[in-house]
Amino acid sequence: MSFKQRKGGDFRSWIPRSWRTTRWAFGWHHLPGLLLLLGFGVQAFTGALLAFYYRPTVERAFESVNLIRYRVFLGEVIHSVHHWGAYVLMGLAVLHGLGILVQRDYLRLRGQWLVGTGLLVLLVLSDVTGHLLPWSQTALWTTVRALEEIRRLPGLGALFSFLVGGTDVTQDTLTRFYFLHVSALPGLFIALTFTHVYVSLRSGLRRPSLSRPVYPDWVHWGLSALLLWVGGLTTLAVLAPPLHPEVADVLHPPPVTRAPWYFRPLQWLEPRTPGWVLGWGFLALLAFWTLLPWLDDRRRGTLRWWALMAALGYIALAWVGSYY
Repeated sequence: MSFKQRKGGDFRSWIPRSWRTTRWAFGWHHLPGLLLLLGFGVQAFTGALLAFYYRPTVERAFESVNLIRYRVFLGEVIHSVHHWGAYVLMGLAVLHGLGILVQRDYLRLRGQWLVGTGLLVLLVLSDVTGHLLPWSQTALWTTVRALEEIRRLPGLGALFSFLVGGTDVTQDTLTRFYFLHVSALPGLFIALTFTHVYVSLRSGLRRPSLSRPVYPDWVHWGLSALLLWVGGLTTLAVLAPPLHPEVADVLHPPPVTRAPWYFRPLQWLEPRTPGWVLGWGFLALLAFWTLLPWLDDRRRGTLRWWALMAALGYIALAWVGSYY
């Protein structure tokens, strides 16, 4: 019996009826969120492939990364896609948050803003823990600078130091970073992402005047976005693979070491600001961003522009910290 005889039609008979009747109001400001969801899937897939060959020990980590890059079929492309995907995810997360901020969508679903802030924090922690895993000279000292900035945060710095095994970067740190990066943080990320997406589909994308059917409109559109994501990252991976020229040396730091870009404002302000002011100021900024839906005035909405200027100013300081 042929496929058409068995199903009484073409492949569209496999599409659930609910997909053809449900309508979503999906706009351009949701594009970064969709790409974030697709990008996390790509990161999880490429990370799982890398885990088959990676060895989380100070003796074997650098060697195993070189094995992946130079001896495993398509290993360098997969490693590079995973590397650049982390950078692009961070940028998209910032764009998504700024888009929601400008449109004041956080006032409709305040819990969604809280969950989104939690996802952003998890994304930063995932990036911090992933930086160390190649155990190269650049990876080691970037992580050292990141941990220095995290330890400036009152309370949170001490808690994170306890979780990663102290203040020194050793085998214990590498083991715990590996566990956090491949197990604990992805598990929390999946749970919060499911909550975020589920609430958005149930409540945030129900606008009859702007809605369109899930199939074929948004299914085809999502597949196109996935192809764009994978194609763009693969092109970037081939043209600009990450470099790990030398193994980590804990006794000889390079002449210039910088923290990841999201901590560079703290590093740049470090010699110009007292340490306690820097730590408490960062926590105040994070608290202001998290509690914005409860602080904003629905009638005037001027607070969102202060939040936008604070976010853009922080990004500007990150850019300045990359050159000084």
